[in-house]
Amino acid sequence: MDPTTILTENVGAGSLMSTSIRLSIQLSPRRVEMMMHELAIAQSVVDAVCDHAAGRAVYRVTVDVGVLTAVVPDALRFAFDIAAEGTVADGASLDIRCVPGAAHCRDCGADFIVTELLLLCPCGSADVMLGAGRELRIRSMEVSRECAQPADVETTR
Repeated sequence: MDPTTILTENVGAGSLMSTSIRLSIQLSPRRVEMMMHELAIAQSVVDAVCDHAAGRAVYRVTVDVGVLTAVVPDALRFAFDIAAEGTVADGASLDIRCVPGAAHCRDCGADFIVTELLLLCPCGSADVMLGAGRELRIRSMEVSRECAQPADVETTR
C-alpha cells in the first residue's frame, strides 16, 4: 500500500448485516511529513501526560506552542486524539496556546515581533536574539481526583 494513502473501513450495523465503507485519501509526501511531525510531538505529550497522571483519567491538556515551531494546531489536535487512544488521556481535549515570536536586535536595541523564521530586525540587521516563539511545553493538565479502579476491583479486595 502506498504510504500516502489512509484507509478507513468496516462500519458495521447488526450481526446479520454489515456495511463496509472504504475511504481512500491521497496525501502528498509533504503532507505526510507534516503529519508525522505533529504525531511525534503529540505522542511525546501523551507519554508525558500519562506518566504524570499516575493512573488518573486526564480530561484536558493545555500546551504552549510557539509560532516558530512549524506546528499546525489542527494537525496537532488530530494527532493528539490518535496518540491518546487507549490511554488515560483517551477523550481528553487539547488546548493549544499560541506563543508569538519575539526578538531583540543587538545593533539598534529594538524589540520586535517575529512571524517567520527569517530573523531580521526592521532596521535590516541580522544580529538578533530570539526571545520567544520556539516554545513547546505542557502548560497544565486536568485529571480526575482518584486513580482508575481495575476492572475486577471487587475480586481483588
